[in-house]
Amino acid sequence: LALELAGAEPRALVRAVMAELAPMAVVKGLTLTATVAEDLPRVRCDIARIEQVIANLIGNALKFTPKGGRVTVGVERVGGTRLRFSVTDTGQGMTREELSHAFDRFWQARASSRGTAGLGLAICRGIVGAHGGEIVVASEPGAGSTFSFTLPVAEAPCDRDDALRCAPP
Repeated sequence: LALELAGAEPRALVRAVMAELAPMAVVKGLTLTATVAEDLPRVRCDIARIEQVIANLIGNALKFTPKGGRVTVGVERVGGTRLRFSVTDTGQGMTREELSHAFDRFWQARASSRGTAGLGLAICRGIVGAHGGEIVVASEPGAGSTFSFTLPVAEAPCDRDDALRCAPP
């Protein structure tokens, strides 16, 4: 997987994807919110690919959360070298069996997933792994799900002209 790495502000990554998916939340009668601290360091990532991961996780949460539910996107620091991005929903949750297959290619948890290839979470795992991160899920039936992934913080300035997306020296 070829990556175009740059320094990126976590808030900007989340904000861009949420702006794109907010209309879907409104149509479904869901509350979509974010909890992202302002003082987080930049992450070194392929911005388009990480936005794809965030969009997939939010899109799935919106898809499997019933009307009146909530989807919350968060970013927090984990230790000194990583940030954890998370998407938590108040949806139907997943069984232990579904959890064991969540990131498998071509696998779909429910009949309502049909119409898609069942590749979204497998692709997310590949993208996050290519960035040196890890993606996991925690869920219980009837109690919603939390998908989260980690990315390393940007430790050095990038060599691109785009100073707004590059880590400070």
